[in-house]
Amino acid sequence: MSAEPTFGRYAEIPLDQMKPQQRQGYDDVVESRGEALGPYKIFVQHSALVEREIAVNLVNGHWQAAYPNHRHEIFGKQAGLTPDKVEALIAGLPTSFDDSRQQVIYDLTLTMAAYDVPADAGGLKR
Repeated sequence: MSAEPTFGRYAEIPLDQMKPQQRQGYDDVVESRGEALGPYKIFVQHSALVEREIAVNLVNGHWQAAYPNHRHEIFGKQAGLTPDKVEALIAGLPTSFDDSRQQVIYDLTLTMAAYDVPADAGGLKR
C-alpha cells in the first residue's frame, strides 16, 4: 500500500506502519479477495467502523438476510468484533459491549429493528 492518495483523497497507511489489528484485517482481505481494493482499504485501516458493523449485523440478522449476513459476519470480525458478538448479532441473541459508544449503537439499532410500522402510519408502507 502506498502513502500517496490512491482512493480519492484517501492516503493509505504503508503496510509496515499499520497497527497489528489493521495488518490482520488487511491480510484477511487479501487472503479472501486476492487484494485489498477501494473501500476495503479504508475499512481495514479504521477499526472505529466496528460501530457500523454492529448495526449492519443486527439489522441483517433481524431480516434473516442470508448473503449480507455472510459478508458482514466477515466484515464485522475484520473490524474488530469478536466472533461471539457477531454470532449473537446475526442470531438475534442478546449481547453487550464494554465500550459505552458501541453499547449505545447496539441498543439504538436493536430498538429500531424491532419497531413495527403501523399499516396506517402517515402513508408509510410495510
